[in-house]
Amino acid sequence: MTQPVETNNAGGDSWRVAVSLLRPFFRRYRGMLLAGFLALLTVDFLQLWIPRIIKQAVDELQRGAASQAGILRHGLSMVLLALAIAFFRFGWRYLILGFSRLLERDLRDQLFAHSRFAQQEHRHLIACQVHDLLLDALDGGTFADDAGEIMALSSNDLAAVQLACGMGLVAFVDAVVMSTAALAFMAYIHPGLTLIAVVPMPFLALLTRFLSGRLHHRFRKVQEQFSLLTEFARNSLSAIRLLKAYSQEQSQVHRFDRLGRAYIRDNLRLALVQGTLFPVSGLVANISLLLVILFGGRLTVQGRITVGDFVAFISYLFMLTWPMMAFGWVANLFQRGVTSLCRINEILQERPVLQDVVAGLEVLPVARGEFAIKGLTFAFAGLGRPVLHDINLAIGPGVTGIVGATGSGKTTLCHLLARLYPVPAG
Repeated sequence: MTQPVETNNAGGDSWRVAVSLLRPFFRRYRGMLLAGFLALLTVDFLQLWIPRIIKQAVDELQRGAASQAGILRHGLSMVLLALAIAFFRFGWRYLILGFSRLLERDLRDQLFAHSRFAQQEHRHLIACQVHDLLLDALDGGTFADDAGEIMALSSNDLAAVQLACGMGLVAFVDAVVMSTAALAFMAYIHPGLTLIAVVPMPFLALLTRFLSGRLHHRFRKVQEQFSLLTEFARNSLSAIRLLKAYSQEQSQVHRFDRLGRAYIRDNLRLALVQGTLFPVSGLVANISLLLVILFGGRLTVQGRITVGDFVAFISYLFMLTWPMMAFGWVANLFQRGVTSLCRINEILQERPVLQDVVAGLEVLPVARGEFAIKGLTFAFAGLGRPVLHDINLAIGPGVTGIVGATGSGKTTLCHLLARLYPVPAG
C-alpha cells in the first residue's frame, strides 16, 4: 500500500517530481506547443497595439486635427486587429488546451499501465512506449485498501494536472509577457508614473509566496479525503448484497455522511486560501489604478503628458491588472497540479514484491492435485501483527472447505494459495 509522504517543501522536491514526470510529454508534443505559444504571443502583441491607436485618435481629437477619414481609418485598424486576435486566440486554445488533454490521456494510460516511458529518438520523433509492469500485475496487497486512491488519481488528480498544464500554463506565459510588455509601454509614456503604478505589486508577490505552502498542504488533504470517500462508495456498492443481508444500510449511510462532511470541511479550509489570492490580486490592481488616476491626472492637467498618453497609460494598466490577478490564480493551479503529480508519482514508484519466474522451467511438472503448507506466517506490508501464523496444512484431490470466524484469514489464505500475494518461506 502506498503511504502518504509529507511534502512540506512544496517548492523543492515537488517541482522536480513534476518536471521529471511531464518532461517526456512536453518533448513529444513540442511542435504543437511551439505553434500554440507563437499564436498566444501574437495575440498579446496585437492587443498591446490597440492602445497606441486609441492614443493617436485621442491626440488628434485634442489638437483638432481629426477628420472623418482619419477616425474611420483608426476604427478599421482596430476591427482588423480584433479579427486577427480572434483567429490566433482560437489557434492557441486549440493547440495548448488540446495538448493538456493529450497529456491527461497519456498520463492516465501511464498510470493505468503502471509503466515508465522509454524515449526512443527516430529522426525528429520521440515516441513514448509503454512497457514493464501492468497496474493489475502489482501485488494484491498494494490495492487491498487503495482502489479509491487509484480512482481519485485517475479522476480528480489528473484533472488538476490537466488544468495546470492547460489554462495554468497559458495564464502564466500570458501574464509574464503582458506584464513585461505593458510595463515597457507604460515606461515609454512616463517612467515616474510607471514606478508609482507598480508600488503595490511586491505585496502581492509576498502574499502569494506565503499562501503557496498552505495551499499545497490543504489541497493534498482534500485529495486524500476524496480517495477515502471514493473507496468507501466503491466498497459499499460491491458488497451491497451483504450489507442488505445484515441490515447495515443505515450504518453505511451514517459512515458515508461522516466522510462527506469531512470532505466538505477540508474543501472549505482550502477555499479560505484560494479565496484570499484572487480578491487580494484585484485589490492590488485597483490600488494601482487609484494611484495612476491621482498622479497621472495631475500630470495631464500640467501638460506633462497628453490626454492620449493618459488614456493609453490607463489602457495598459488595465492590461497589467489581468497579470496581477492571474499570478494568484496561476499559483493556485500550479500548486494543485504539483500536489496531484506527487500523489501520482507515489503510485508510479510502486514495484511488486511478487516476481514471476521466467527462466529455469523447461518442462512443467505434472499436476497431482495436492500440496502442503508448512509453518506459513504472513503479514501485510505496514502491519506488525501477522494475519496468518504458523499454518500447517495438507490439501489433496477433491473438494476442500475452509471455515472460520470473520477476519480469521480465510480469504488471505486463498489468495496466498493462488499466489496473488508474495508467498513467504514455508
